[in-house]
Amino acid sequence: MLAMASLRCNLNDRSDAIASKPAPTKGFRYLTDSSHSFHERLTNPLLDFTYRSSNGRESEMWRCVGVVAVLMLIAGCQTTHEDLIAKGYPPAFADGFDDGCSSGRQAAGAITGEFRKNVPRYLKDKQYAEGWSDGFRQCQAMRESEDREDYRSHHWDERERAWQQQKDQDAARAFRSQ
Repeated sequence: MLAMASLRCNLNDRSDAIASKPAPTKGFRYLTDSSHSFHERLTNPLLDFTYRSSNGRESEMWRCVGVVAVLMLIAGCQTTHEDLIAKGYPPAFADGFDDGCSSGRQAAGAITGEFRKNVPRYLKDKQYAEGWSDGFRQCQAMRESEDREDYRSHHWDERERAWQQQKDQDAARAFRSQ
């Protein structure tokens, strides 16, 4: 990720390599020249998406825009723990909620969850215990609800397909009998 953040966003940084190449008269064309070595193209897949406009400049702006967008998305992400603390919950409650939520997902059958419970802290710290219980119940219920919804939608799709097939077969029989 740091390699992506260190990309240069200057349109003129490789102008000397581009100036020796003839520019197309109109529009864009894919840059397949040898301005980058095979190793550079292999280790930096973003170089494969380099275009040269009609004025001879490479359009690296789009790469920079993409990198900035990804970095903004990552910077905007916040863990549940950070969110609970920002909402005014005590850190012990947030720690317990995280551990309980992971355990609740695992108890509901999720592959990603793992059972986590700091038993000595659970027995001594009432806020941790309360957070763990809340996190366990909420995340287990949410995971089970998602599983039920997936089952219903899949089962409903099968019923819908069977109904459509029966309807088509009945229509075919009606046409054949005429």
